[in-house]
Amino acid sequence: MDKERSPHDRKSWYLFRRVFNDFGFGKDIRVYGISNWIIDLYRSTFKQQNIYDKKVENRNYHVSLLSIVISFARDIVVYGFLIFWVIDGRIDIADFTMLFLAIAAFSLLMQQISTDIAFVHSQDERFIEYRKFMNLPEEETKSGKMSAPTPMQNGYEIEFKNIWFRYPRQEKYIFENFNLKIADGEKLAIVGLNGAGKTTLVKLLTRLYDPEKGEILLNGTNIKEIDILEYRKIISAVFQEITLIATTLAGNLTYIWDGYDSEQLEKAMKLSGFYDKYKTFENGMDTQVLKYLHSDGIDFSGGEIQKIAITRALYKDGSIMILDEPTASLDAIAEYELYNGLAELSKGKTVIFVSHRLASTSFCDRIALIGEGGIIEIGTHEELANQKGVYYEMFETQAKAYQ
Repeated sequence: MDKERSPHDRKSWYLFRRVFNDFGFGKDIRVYGISNWIIDLYRSTFKQQNIYDKKVENRNYHVSLLSIVISFARDIVVYGFLIFWVIDGRIDIADFTMLFLAIAAFSLLMQQISTDIAFVHSQDERFIEYRKFMNLPEEETKSGKMSAPTPMQNGYEIEFKNIWFRYPRQEKYIFENFNLKIADGEKLAIVGLNGAGKTTLVKLLTRLYDPEKGEILLNGTNIKEIDILEYRKIISAVFQEITLIATTLAGNLTYIWDGYDSEQLEKAMKLSGFYDKYKTFENGMDTQVLKYLHSDGIDFSGGEIQKIAITRALYKDGSIMILDEPTASLDAIAEYELYNGLAELSKGKTVIFVSHRLASTSFCDRIALIGEGGIIEIGTHEELANQKGVYYEMFETQAKAYQ
């Protein structure tokens, strides 16, 4: 019954290990007063788990009861015959004792064998699932053997060529025969409505997913032919979902736990706007992040977390920079300062910038407006504004809020 029960086990684990223990849920639980509702949800899940436990125990009970009845019947028959033979004079007391002990030992042995067979069978069911999991292809099996090509004069040239892609178990394609070429050292802004595929494009470029059809070229080489670990070394990325690890601040800023470049890190923090916050910490780079492992750990605001993620990307200093909504949690002044810094820092790099804020794309060379299935409009801000199309309408809608 493991397969039937596992969804309830996952739900119980999520509620108990995540919701009950994650500080991030605390605000909503208190403000919306949903603690009793969550507890009731956990109780309901616990009851569902108990249903399966009862089924298993009932089966064990009936099997055990049947085993006792059969054993009792066997003993009556076997020992009845032995006693009858003694009384009838067919065997003496010595033979009776020997047969009695032999039958008892044989019965115990058979019972142990049957128990072991049942155990092996039950574990084999689990091991089959383990084998299926271990046989899933590892990421390295999708990796090519070539080294990453050297950058061109100003960075890398990237081309999405006839790309078809849909997420697993989905019928609808996100991209159908999608084509886009990003020039060497170009700064391209990708904009569009929610669900248009902006973040999906980033996932394809970083090889978190591979397209069904078509190819992505880096300086003319299919990225599937490049060693995946070497390929990702040239990419610095800031994703929408940012994760902090319960370790030192240095580890979170660099993902290097020993031997990081202090000078380079300080420069990255100043560009991201995190440096002023860092200077307030008594323990400096040894400051513990999050309270999971240390009671004196530091929790950060959304804007500060975003600055940490930007610092990581700047510290890595990849030749391709991917910024997926990097300023969504920043205030207007911090955003302005960051863009001024990025404009300078990104020289000699290819930059892909995903944003909903159209006013923030001004430092980019071109803007690609993505809609259902592919690119709707592409060009500079001035060119798209003069077209009076979808981009112009979106830009004007946002601009009205500031007028």
